[in-house]
Amino acid sequence: MKKTDTSETQNPDAGRARAGRILAIGGGKGGVGKSVASIVLASALSRRGMKVVLADLDLGAANLHTYLGLHGDTPGIADFLIKRAATLDELLIDTPLPDVRLLSGARYYSGMANLTYQAKQKIIRHLKNLDADVVILDLGAGVHFDTIDFFAISHPSLLVLAPEPGSVLNAYSFLKECVFRHLTGIFGKHPDIGPEIRRAQLEGGDETSFSLESFRATIREIDESVMPIVDEAVRVLRPAIIMNRVTDLVSAVYADNLQKLVLHRIALRVHYLGNLPGVQGLSEQLVGLPAFLASPGGAKIMAAADELLADLEKHFPLEWPTETEPETAAGIDARMPREDFSEDELQTLSLLLDSLGDSAFGKTAKKAGRKSGPVIGRNAWKLRLYYRPVEVVRFLIGNGLSHPVFYA
Repeated sequence: MKKTDTSETQNPDAGRARAGRILAIGGGKGGVGKSVASIVLASALSRRGMKVVLADLDLGAANLHTYLGLHGDTPGIADFLIKRAATLDELLIDTPLPDVRLLSGARYYSGMANLTYQAKQKIIRHLKNLDADVVILDLGAGVHFDTIDFFAISHPSLLVLAPEPGSVLNAYSFLKECVFRHLTGIFGKHPDIGPEIRRAQLEGGDETSFSLESFRATIREIDESVMPIVDEAVRVLRPAIIMNRVTDLVSAVYADNLQKLVLHRIALRVHYLGNLPGVQGLSEQLVGLPAFLASPGGAKIMAAADELLADLEKHFPLEWPTETEPETAAGIDARMPREDFSEDELQTLSLLLDSLGDSAFGKTAKKAGRKSGPVIGRNAWKLRLYYRPVEVVRFLIGNGLSHPVFYA
């Protein structure tokens, strides 16, 4: 088992989510306006009295500090990765936007754009632990694994789209890779399902050659018992579209095309959150964007941002975790279980699942730690380890087990 950082061991809040909501903003290609959308939404949230952190995770090509009018050397995520700072909180800097702080990506060191698994998980853990109402992640372009993994921790994940055909196809490819990455993380080590995922990924080189429905049919033939996990895993992905630089009603057609393409080919529902308008003079004001947003020229784009947030709150209400599970056995530690585990720790949880009798897996969904849904067997619970380990821990607790690995 890997040694825990001393700084995190001494932090009683480590591993417990404090950020109210994380919003990752990605896109299939560069130049669609992810950074502008990030700052616009941060400004709109701060006007509602919320504390916001803007995290520049376009590692290797960070530019949020420039758009915010912050020049000169700024501390940032590189200092965290090379252990000059123990937490991300101490690296946050004020911005011209009230109640908006920046986690800069301006500093760079060789290898920073290709994070190790451990470094990425540590960043995710600390992002969730930031003291903010909303943490906005401005991600890099393309389908790099780091970008996809950061995109996946957001509910919803926001995909910025430009009103042009190329942007639609790039966005579709990005979402398809998100699905493959997600399924690989869960089923990749399965002796029969893993090879099928890799085969589908190799053959899925264009927008007509992969269908999640045909993939589901293949999985059903291999192991019918894991089908609830396949369906559940896809439902975890909750992308939403923001159309940027919209100048006319025709722009909405591009969002509609993406929704239909993704639903037809990947069986994934994508919500159309709304538009940010093309505003005259914006491109000349990108260096120091907050001043433009506060001017009369920025009123139109800020009004659109308010509409986006209203739709976000309506369709993606924030779900707060309960402090304890109602099925927790008497005398079992009622602390919140941790949310991430090393490979060694996941193996420990797998062995604990093996220690349960068969009767434990015949309980109702409610007794299994879920509000609703089908009962799933032992092997399916083991697959859950790779995307919802905290629910596995709650399931184990509900069956009377306790282990130090459950908690940070």
